[in-house]
Amino acid sequence: MEQEKKWDKKRDFETIWAPALVSYTDWVIREALSLKIHKLYFLARDGWLVYKIARRMIEQEKLPLTCRYLEGSRYAWRMAEFYLPDADPVEKICVGGVHVTLRKILRRGGLDQAESEEVARQLGKQEELDRVLSYADTQRLKPILSECGIFMKLLHQHAEDAYHSTIRYLKQEGVLEQDAFAIVDSGWTGSLQQTLEHLRQSAMESAGSLIQGFYFGLYELPKNVAPAMYHTYYFRPYKDIEKKVRFNNCLFEAVCSAKEGMTVGYREEDGRMFPVYETTQNPNRERMIRNELCLERLLLQPDKLKSLIQPRKEAQRRLEGLMSRPMESDVAEYGEYLFSDDVSESSLQPVAAVLDNRELRNFHAIRRLLIMKGIKKETLKDSAWPEGSAARAGRAVGYHLFQIRMYKRLVYIRKKLKRS
Repeated sequence: MEQEKKWDKKRDFETIWAPALVSYTDWVIREALSLKIHKLYFLARDGWLVYKIARRMIEQEKLPLTCRYLEGSRYAWRMAEFYLPDADPVEKICVGGVHVTLRKILRRGGLDQAESEEVARQLGKQEELDRVLSYADTQRLKPILSECGIFMKLLHQHAEDAYHSTIRYLKQEGVLEQDAFAIVDSGWTGSLQQTLEHLRQSAMESAGSLIQGFYFGLYELPKNVAPAMYHTYYFRPYKDIEKKVRFNNCLFEAVCSAKEGMTVGYREEDGRMFPVYETTQNPNRERMIRNELCLERLLLQPDKLKSLIQPRKEAQRRLEGLMSRPMESDVAEYGEYLFSDDVSESSLQPVAAVLDNRELRNFHAIRRLLIMKGIKKETLKDSAWPEGSAARAGRAVGYHLFQIRMYKRLVYIRKKLKRS
């Protein structure tokens, strides 16, 4: 009982994140061995800390597993995928998110600032490049961009360059070999696995075995995939609604990352391919270094490492307490992590945005649904961790948290019903 009270009061990296990451890694290793998988690729950047844990566990137990760290991102691999004839780039770039603008959407297609401004001029939308778009607005852009010749031409040019350099990097790292392997990532939609599979099969002389994936959690799956190839630790696609309601993937990504910047492509140097980063370092670099040092200290203590392997329900309880019922001290510790939910790291903002009482009310279930549908004409100032924003505001916190959970619950129920 005293130990549980200690965990509840102390919500730092060692007591919350390390047990979750170590427990997840232990699950990945056991699942991989049971499926006769002996090669794991940990995806940048969310896979970095898990990669370090896995290497330590495999070394300690002398397990027949090979671990590799694969540099990539949704942006880098999707740009390469857009070159393939059966890709649908407009469908993948016109999606919602936090603070979506036309400029951000064009950036998703690989366009630089000058190219974006030229496309906007051609569309008569020069004054709307940085206007925040609703989800309905982004959907209305699909046919407009599909029929915009200059946009599609520029996108294809960037995609062709990205494809050839990406395939060279994947070949160098052994991804194009016939051997069975799995990727390890935080998760959420599983789209990176589908993209990597698409790229891999396009470049192989004969079809290889399908890639398997291990994920902390998946909200849903991409279309036309084999569900049996996607394995989840914490919550499953279209299921485990209450776990999803009390989880925040943005906070998870912000905290559990690597100190390098996001990979946006690849370059050749002395006959080898190396990642090109959008920025020289993660915007949360100092915090990343602190978290990694804490983890390394724990990994050097075999007994301590074993003690961090917790039952799934215990890891869940600790994460839920922090993510869905944060205290002011939690927001002070984690609220200023910078985060962008876009495929590029544009529009970075504190993960727990500063919101006043009126702005928080726009997160209430009915009001937010009306705003998202464009029925209620009000600008939604978004927050990647709205629960943290509510705790930060300090007024009617319990009621705001209840409404935030209600909205998320409705979203997941709707997705489940739509799926069925």
